[in-house]
Amino acid sequence: NEIFCFISNKKIKEISPMVKNILKYEPKELIDINFQALFKKEEEAKIFFDLLFSQKLVQNFKTIFFDKEGNSIHVLINASFVTQENVVLCSVNDVSEYEKLSKTLLQSQKMDAIGRLTTGIAHDFSNSLTAILTASELLTRHVDSEEYILNKAKFMAKVVKESGNLVNKLLSFSKSTYKEIEILDLKKHIEESMDLFKHVIPETITLSFVSEIDSVNIKADPVSVTQILLNLITNAKQAIKNKGTIEVILSKCTKKDYENLNLEQPYNKIVKLSVKDSGEGISANIAEKIYDPFFTTKKEKGTGLGLATVYGIVTNQIKGEITFSSKENLGTTFNIYLPSTTEKSLNNQILDNELENFTSKSLNIILVEDSKIVNKMIASMLKELGFKVFSFETPILALNFLAKKNFVPNLVITDMVMPELSGTEFVAKVKELYPNIKNLFMSAYLDLTALEAEHINVDKFFIKKPFTKKELILKIRGLEV
Repeated sequence: NEIFCFISNKKIKEISPMVKNILKYEPKELIDINFQALFKKEEEAKIFFDLLFSQKLVQNFKTIFFDKEGNSIHVLINASFVTQENVVLCSVNDVSEYEKLSKTLLQSQKMDAIGRLTTGIAHDFSNSLTAILTASELLTRHVDSEEYILNKAKFMAKVVKESGNLVNKLLSFSKSTYKEIEILDLKKHIEESMDLFKHVIPETITLSFVSEIDSVNIKADPVSVTQILLNLITNAKQAIKNKGTIEVILSKCTKKDYENLNLEQPYNKIVKLSVKDSGEGISANIAEKIYDPFFTTKKEKGTGLGLATVYGIVTNQIKGEITFSSKENLGTTFNIYLPSTTEKSLNNQILDNELENFTSKSLNIILVEDSKIVNKMIASMLKELGFKVFSFETPILALNFLAKKNFVPNLVITDMVMPELSGTEFVAKVKELYPNIKNLFMSAYLDLTALEAEHINVDKFFIKKPFTKKELILKIRGLEV
């Protein structure tokens, strides 16, 4: 994408045909036009010619031209005098795509920095939540006769659990999370997420959720489902100029819907999730590009990744399909078709009496957690469940204790991020002493590349903070200690 031209007395005398592709002018339209007229900013044209006449040469001069339609085109100019008659040869390179990618990279770097900050804050916050959640759960076991205190303790546990979910949402957008595929009650999940969605839209827009289904389960990562809806709702908000409505609708897939889909499941095993807005709609000339990465109609305000991310999650992770219908000035509806499942969440199947009867056999547990308060609360929870717990704040202290071999440990529960040794390094040393010992990693950080690099099954051998007693029992039971 390069234009060549000869300039004399600041006027264009000859110009190559490529000008039509880049600036949309016919070459003859620019003959004898002042070269300065192409510049978006007059002061930059003046600087260019000052440099040219003073140095007889200009290299890699970055500026912006206007094309024939008034669009901004980023260009890189090189120019030099070629004869004694004040004739200048110019080459003009279109670098608009490069500038766009550079801005996207800069935005990505900014988001990465925010992500790292978010990760650090979330780690400390999750440790605090773990301690509070554990304490509140322990409190509920000792106030059976005090209904008021019991209710308050349960409320504390609920609030902390919701705060923990918020941390996980923050981490997911900082790319510090792994995808935890689980059996998800889609209707319940959307209902619980509506408060989050309402924070991203102004009061002039009405957001509502309507479900035509009592309950439906899908296999998906809850954070990714939230991200799908958040991206679509944000897009819908930006399409509404002033007042308007956004509807989230959960319904069954019809036979008519199914005719245009390429899913393996029968239509009655597919659920339809729709996001409908009353915005300005999508014009026909950009309809084919809306899922393209980096394509945006918002210019400097958008990254062009919102719908591309939605498309990737729906098609690659959940194995569903996404379609849309739109009319200019009449709004847009995105329809997401997701395979449902008859499987039920194991977490929901565990009843209170099963929790009480779980610890029928005695286990020796090594607990390593460098946060003193979190260590104390988790140890208390494990002891109340009937386990014999040996807790340590550093992996070195734990290894020194284990080296004495005064007893046989059954399970080691360890934090992932610690000053002396990482969780994986610590467990590797423990297994040198006790090859058959089971292990469970825990962390508020959710960047689990260390576990994945060791080919460790994250779903089985990892629990994220904060966690409840039920979640901990689920993990320990799954280890078959």
